[in-house]
Amino acid sequence: GKTFFKKKKQPLPVDLRGSNAKWKQNIEDAIKSTYVYLSGGSCFTVRIGRPQEHSPDQILENLLEVVEKLSSMESIGEWKNVRRIYVKTTASVSLPIYSSEE
Repeated sequence: GKTFFKKKKQPLPVDLRGSNAKWKQNIEDAIKSTYVYLSGGSCFTVRIGRPQEHSPDQILENLLEVVEKLSSMESIGEWKNVRRIYVKTTASVSLPIYSSEE
């Protein structure tokens, strides 16, 4: 618990019920998934893909899926509270792709 949070890492939920063969698949699925941890602040980051593992079309599909989920998240006030969306790689500056009129 505490060690993860000190290093700003989040533990991944993995279902370990069932056979050992299913454990491997569940662990692989957890590693390939993305999670959003909402802090008390006004910003958060969602990993949508890795350029070395995903095609541009796959990354775009993931981005659109994340935006769709954001628009229905009651915990952040749905779409009305989304002010800006940026895309960034580890080696780039943040590129704005959406900005609300407010």
